Amino acid sequence: MSALGQQLQLLAQKAQYGEVLTHLPELRRRMIAAGKPGPLEAMLDWNVRNVIFDTASDAASQYGRACLAAAMSHEGTEALDWETRARAAWRASLKYNGKARAAHRRRGALPLELARNRFNDNGPLIDLGRYAEAYAMLLECKNVFESENAVAELGNLYSALGTLEQKRKHMKQAREFEARALRYKYQGGDARLVAISHFNLANRYLPADAESEIGVAHRLAAALIRAANDPDRAGYYAATLKAHLAQGGGQASAVLASDFDALCAIVETIDGVTFRALMARLAPGREGALMKAIIATALDA
Repeated sequence: MSALGQQLQLLAQKAQYGEVLTHLPELRRRMIAAGKPGPLEAMLDWNVRNVIFDTASDAASQYGRACLAAAMSHEGTEALDWETRARAAWRASLKYNGKARAAHRRRGALPLELARNRFNDNGPLIDLGRYAEAYAMLLECKNVFESENAVAELGNLYSALGTLEQKRKHMKQAREFEARALRYKYQGGDARLVAISHFNLANRYLPADAESEIGVAHRLAAALIRAANDPDRAGYYAATLKAHLAQGGGQASAVLASDFDALCAIVETIDGVTFRALMARLAPGREGALMKAIIATALDA
């Protein structure tokens, strides 16, 4: 069973989510046949089961997203068929995550670990349109994360709340939640997660918004961090910046005409955001030049 669990993980790492779900019935049969583990092997057995269920839940969620993307590229009954597959995958994700949570409880997991597992339901719940349920669950997790001072988890939670409010078309609240997420992610110090939150915050500003230039600034900040920290992803971020600029009009042009100091002034209006210091650590002395190169790449992409 352990070997098959590792095989599932490898398939998931290769984004072969459909293959993961195909192998699950055989694994489930083996898990049922294995029965309840003895006291000496219980911990290893529960760990294997958790890995299997966690992998299955994430794969099902990702497969649902892939099915939804396929639905958007089709019409009529084909599109409906892909949408049906997506919803079935998200429901399966919730089921497998529930099984993982039950395994955690049986081995005596602490509240923080249980809340981390529960948090994983947020994506499928939001994708299924079960917004009230997602909101209630996120508030429960928030209470645990705050009591445990779990900085990384709070950053992810506020990003999830931002996504939820954007789905509900509550853009002001979505921006406020993502700004909180950004503060926690700067506190955590992981540049990759900081860039993702800048990127998310840019998504919370619509082209028609009076302050849409703030969205452009955060998109540019995300691109700068990724270019300095992960050059392999720089092209993607430049392309998304270009798409954002194409919708931003004159306000976007005003951000592009500014210098690095002006960009810092915009994004650092959020308390706890130390963008200048982060860039000084990632690209010391090259901040301005890197910004110009990102803008040029975006305009030429």
